[in-house]
Amino acid sequence: MIGISSKAAYLVADSSDPLTMLRQISQNFPKYAPALARRVPDPPQEFLGETETTRMQLPQGFNGFWINGLMINEGDVNPLRYALGFFVMHFGISNTPLQ
Repeated sequence: MIGISSKAAYLVADSSDPLTMLRQISQNFPKYAPALARRVPDPPQEFLGETETTRMQLPQGFNGFWINGLMINEGDVNPLRYALGFFVMHFGISNTPLQ
């Protein structure tokens, strides 16, 4: 039996507009969960093998972030850095560097 998380991941990956599909599913997962479990076909073995290989790269309980197959260190992703630049430029707020 294939888990609902694998079905959701495959639905996003196989979509013609993956980002829109990811947004729809992630913003209201409880609404879509029954349909995912019943109506979405099982992903192909190749997809399941790839996701399992990716999962094995992280210890249980940790999260990972990949872009085009490259794992991104969470320390390299700081969206607040860009927000601070915006506020400094538009509102003159102190330019204190974020770590």
